[in-house]
Amino acid sequence: MIAKNIVLTILVLWVAWWPSWSQAELRLELGAGLATHAKRVDGLWYQNEYPNQHDLTSGAWQLGASWFTRGTPWRYGVRGAYVSLGKNSSSATVIEDEYDRGKELPCNRETRHGNCFARIDQKTSTQGWSLGPVIERDYKWLTGQLEAGLFFGESSVSADVAPISRSGEAQFNVTNNWSFRTWYAGAGMRYGYLTLNTRWYQNLAATGGFFGPRHAYTVMIGTSIPF
Repeated sequence: MIAKNIVLTILVLWVAWWPSWSQAELRLELGAGLATHAKRVDGLWYQNEYPNQHDLTSGAWQLGASWFTRGTPWRYGVRGAYVSLGKNSSSATVIEDEYDRGKELPCNRETRHGNCFARIDQKTSTQGWSLGPVIERDYKWLTGQLEAGLFFGESSVSADVAPISRSGEAQFNVTNNWSFRTWYAGAGMRYGYLTLNTRWYQNLAATGGFFGPRHAYTVMIGTSIPF
């Protein structure tokens, strides 16, 4: 929470300092690449001692615009974009009640307590809006960039749960959707209209409890076209 408030304060001060919009350079930006999500801690949706498999890398893209001061070698700006962090999934065999792990209790079909095993197949998607200040500097034929800001995201998870110990019972589905606010930091470089950027997003499950992964990293190749 402290980090998010600091980023928000910096963003407000940055915009307040901003020179006349008529003096700024507007750029349309598009990027596409990969997002890698960090695996959440061992727990309900997978348990280390039982078989599990995770697919945490997916396609990602963003579309947005930036405004920069004019001049060299330093320029200061603001970047806003819609960002899709793609989808990730996991498949695991788990004890249905996390609190019964390690107790070696027989499965009680009525209460679901004890070593009641199930198969869980989970899929999570995340997307949202990013907004934050950017600094760039010219280095001969390359331009380097540093950025940070806030990410206003939405995530959704769908998990199919198939009982194993309680054979004969029907599979059921668990879903959840949540909105959150977190922060990101990134770096990149620009060569003419071509760009290469990487970002780190903090705690994408800020209000999602044990649903979904936490951090995510992106690498994107794109274009930045000035107007």
